[in-house]
Amino acid sequence: MFEANKRKIWDKSIKSVQLIDTIFEISPYLKCYTYHTWFKSPMLLVSERDIVEKRIDIIEDGYAIMVAFSTPNDYISEQKKVIRCTNYINIQIIEERKDYFLFVNYGCGDFKMPIPESLLNFTLPSKYNDWFKEFTKSFKK
Repeated sequence: MFEANKRKIWDKSIKSVQLIDTIFEISPYLKCYTYHTWFKSPMLLVSERDIVEKRIDIIEDGYAIMVAFSTPNDYISEQKKVIRCTNYINIQIIEERKDYFLFVNYGCGDFKMPIPESLLNFTLPSKYNDWFKEFTKSFKK
């Protein structure tokens, strides 16, 4: 389901995604791996961000559960002018329904910058809808 190199096709905030290590793959339906994601700067005067995460995917007929959390910062050296983010926990549950996908996301992370609430209220509703449409298209392929 999740292929690191395909994420940047549907997620326009991604500059690059690189699979670092496959920790285990019991089957195509249960695997754990480490990957590095580099995010584009969302606006002028905001630094690019990156994150290194371990991810566990559990995939069954009609649904998927994905759990991700940051690795220690020394797993991959930090880059100049790119701020390393921390993902304490991120859980995504995707369930295929008759006419749509149910998507639940819970996360707690630190992107190392304050984000004004007015900016979030202005940008997120439209960007989330666009992102979600592209995200669900990737499951239909």
